Amino acid sequence: MVGRDQNLALMRAITMEEVQEVVKFLEKDKAPGPNDFTVLFFQETYPILGKDILEVVEESQLSK
Repeated sequence: MVGRDQNLALMRAITMEEVQEVVKFLEKDKAPGPNDFTVLFFQETYPILGKDILEVVEESQLSK
């Protein structure tokens, strides 16, 4: 069972650093979605697209 403190920790906002860490450690030659953009593309363009990636992650978290 998840306690109150654990639930609060799970429900907190995701940070830019957390998203960057995940993108950093994904397999480079994989495409995480139907658009065929590889992880390497996201890793190389993270300085430009980082805020947009974070927004997508936040939106997907809210829709659950």
